[in-house]
Amino acid sequence: MKHALIAASLVLVAGTTFGCGGNSDDKAAPETTSTDDFCTAYKSLFSSFEGATTPPSDAEAVKAIKDWGDELEKTGTPEDIPADAKDGFQLVLDTIADIPDDATKAEIQQLTGDLSAEEQKSSDAFGKWASTTCPQTTPSSTPSQ
Repeated sequence: MKHALIAASLVLVAGTTFGCGGNSDDKAAPETTSTDDFCTAYKSLFSSFEGATTPPSDAEAVKAIKDWGDELEKTGTPEDIPADAKDGFQLVLDTIADIPDDATKAEIQQLTGDLSAEEQKSSDAFGKWASTTCPQTTPSSTPSQ
């Protein structure tokens, strides 16, 4: 599996469909970052797997998602992010923070079933905003080996 496809799967799991977070008392992410800086942080999950020829292990996937969440939290969002997308962004951060270090990819994917209707709406808003604001370029074909 190509590294971009691996990372894309993790972004779908981690970046646009997380739910059931609950750390709203955590420190807030900055709200004055540039769009370019946000997009660099948002796309950083893809670079975690650049050059990979096999899917990540569960431990590698969890570490990459947690590192990605830390980077997103440190970077924050642009001021002009819509309120519903901002809520979804915070939901992602809260949920990533709650992932156990020994979680499996299957357990992470199961989190998507725990979304309330309001959380799903926020999550979808963040996913749509982030993918529109930071389009991801992926190779159109995989190299032959």
